[in-house]
Amino acid sequence: ACPKAASLTISAEFALVAPVDSGFWWIFLLRAYTKSTGDTSLAEMPECQKGMRLILSLCLSEGFDTFPTLLCADGCCMIDRRMGVYGYPIEIQALFFMALRCALLLLKQDEEGKEFVERITKRLHALSFHMRSYYWIDLKQLNDIYRYKTEEYSHTAVNKFNVIPDSLPEWIFDFMPVHGGYFIGNVSPA
Repeated sequence: ACPKAASLTISAEFALVAPVDSGFWWIFLLRAYTKSTGDTSLAEMPECQKGMRLILSLCLSEGFDTFPTLLCADGCCMIDRRMGVYGYPIEIQALFFMALRCALLLLKQDEEGKEFVERITKRLHALSFHMRSYYWIDLKQLNDIYRYKTEEYSHTAVNKFNVIPDSLPEWIFDFMPVHGGYFIGNVSPA
């Protein structure tokens, strides 16, 4: 036994920042359970309904952020806590979208549930548009980016991320499918 080991203290860093992803996974797993088993009694329990409403009230609350995406503080993800996830990571936006869609199906249509359904529907519409506008890349978007001017900074700027077209590797055009595209992450219009 090492004498220094007895004097060491370990402080837990979890629970200091709300783990946004675990709440979303909980809603998703509840939906997966109800869909798989056909048993909705668990989701209809007052405790589960309250849990969903608490998670949703946290992530749908009005704040200073003007984007429909969810701003993530450093260390807010249980799985990626040590990876320094910050900003608007695509994996959290995808989980957010999934949780909202699942919650629409799980929430009771009572007075409290209907209020959340309206808020979720509005947020899903805005989130879908935002994701398609800022996270989606396809061959057309890639060609547009290739023709961008740089150093545009006003609200009318076409090149919102100030992408330098010469920085695009040549192989990216061969990699991009003719039909379809990809969601890309780690970008924000700020």
